Amino acid sequence: APVWPVAVKVIVSLASAQEEPVWPYIMEALKQSMKKTPSDNTCVDQEDLASVGSEPCHSKTITHHHSRCVAWETSRGKNIDLYGLQNHERNAQVSRHVVTDELTLFESVWSIMENGPHLTSTKSKTVVPIFFEFLVAQYYVFHQDDPDSREIGFTDLLDSNTTWTKEELRRKSLQKKLESFLKMFAAMKGPQQLFKHQDLLQVFVSFLANPDAKLSNLAFACVLRFKLPYITPYVEYVQPMLKREGLREALTKFDLSADSEIVDKEHRVSLLTIVTRILFGRFSSRGNGAKSFKDSPAARRAAILSFFSGIGNDEAELNYFIYMMVRAFIPCDVSMKVEGVQVNKESLNRLIESSERITAEELANIPVKRQQGFLNLLSDVITQIGFGAKHFVGTFMNLLLALCEQSEHALVTSIKNQARKNERAQNEIIASQYDGNSQIGRIRSLSFLRLADLMTKFASSVDFSEHGHRLWKSMSSSVIALPNTVVNAENPPSLLQLIESISLHHRLIPLLHQSDDALVALFKCIAGTTRIKVMNSVLRIIDSLLTDGGTLPDTKNVSGIEQTMGQRLILKHIH
Repeated sequence: APVWPVAVKVIVSLASAQEEPVWPYIMEALKQSMKKTPSDNTCVDQEDLASVGSEPCHSKTITHHHSRCVAWETSRGKNIDLYGLQNHERNAQVSRHVVTDELTLFESVWSIMENGPHLTSTKSKTVVPIFFEFLVAQYYVFHQDDPDSREIGFTDLLDSNTTWTKEELRRKSLQKKLESFLKMFAAMKGPQQLFKHQDLLQVFVSFLANPDAKLSNLAFACVLRFKLPYITPYVEYVQPMLKREGLREALTKFDLSADSEIVDKEHRVSLLTIVTRILFGRFSSRGNGAKSFKDSPAARRAAILSFFSGIGNDEAELNYFIYMMVRAFIPCDVSMKVEGVQVNKESLNRLIESSERITAEELANIPVKRQQGFLNLLSDVITQIGFGAKHFVGTFMNLLLALCEQSEHALVTSIKNQARKNERAQNEIIASQYDGNSQIGRIRSLSFLRLADLMTKFASSVDFSEHGHRLWKSMSSSVIALPNTVVNAENPPSLLQLIESISLHHRLIPLLHQSDDALVALFKCIAGTTRIKVMNSVLRIIDSLLTDGGTLPDTKNVSGIEQTMGQRLILKHIH
């Protein structure tokens, strides 16, 4: 409403001149804005209220009229059914009984603090806990899978007295409220004087990774107020990364290679923490709406990973990037709480390694979209960062196997349930699980493809044989079902592509020696219902095994030519 901006200015002026008598009223309004909206249907069933409509109240029963009066009173005037009017315009006129909606009221009340930063400073012991309460009781109730809440450890800061459920909250409303809080803190000079300022800084840094450009920019404005020595000198390089356009140009100008002199050596690791957070937010941020190719998600991802590939990992400078990749998979019994913004090298390695221990049961609690996002990002990391990420191959391998185990469990359960209903359709049901249409089917396919990518890339430098037993166990049902999945399939399924990748490198062929079922399933794929592309893939696998991954053996002994492991595997299954 037009009156709000003027009213805010008046209140701020009053608070500046007479803070002591004015503050109690402002504080009450701030606390009131955090409460739930009173329910409109307090004493009367909604259908009963609807039946009253807009007819004159005196024509209805005393009971209905009394109930409406009570509803109006308990809602503090927000329930206007007493007047037989609806909360919308009629003939371009708004009823005098209509009140400002809750979100606008919230934004207007908190804009008092934005326009009066001296109040935020002097009353931070009241304001900061309200902000933390909003995060605990509302924001992270809605965003339950956000790992940021585990890093900050809000439970140690306060216990909220108001309980909200996810169904009571709305994404847009929460975002607008968060913007109001961040605007207030961004207007504050010298935030080091605020109550719990170190925890506030940690919260602001966490929101740098938010995909919403407005929120991340506000969070960065809050961080800049702290004048951190490892950020302030480089603002001209970092701030353009937050803009909707020009990310590639910003990353090109910000040279962080080993020979670069832009960043002081003492600031590199600390600054990379901030930059990594910002760039992770850009991975999933929306474009500018103009469908610009330069601002497409694929173009942003390529530019960001190209930037990280130029850093290298000699000084463990990629560790924080890898941590951001895998932190959603850190088991719940592992504490992720860190003191301050920076995480020391030992703690970071401990957290990364702990993600390897996640079980299929724990994975079931992680949203499928987050799992899929990790698998898509891993594909680009393998391609673009390559051997810079060699130190983390074991972590990636264990995570991929855990994802396969989750999919295997879901597949087995689905097959058993379907078998009880209709055993005759079992083959069709199994095949349908692999078409990639279902969410679990998509995760399974992506996991197989990432295993293929990972082993192909690092076959010459990493020994994968230690993962063989778990690998085949995690996809045993998938291997058995492979002949059914290729029936009339136009393209090779992801599992067949994985087996082909294993066969193409002589150091990976021993993995096939650990599973008889894989070769049995492979030969069963040679059938009349197998189409040309799938058949070509099967024949390439056989050829690779016979030629030891494309390299002919040249070792001889007194008995003649020594057979390779691949040849022995083929001969074992030829009858």
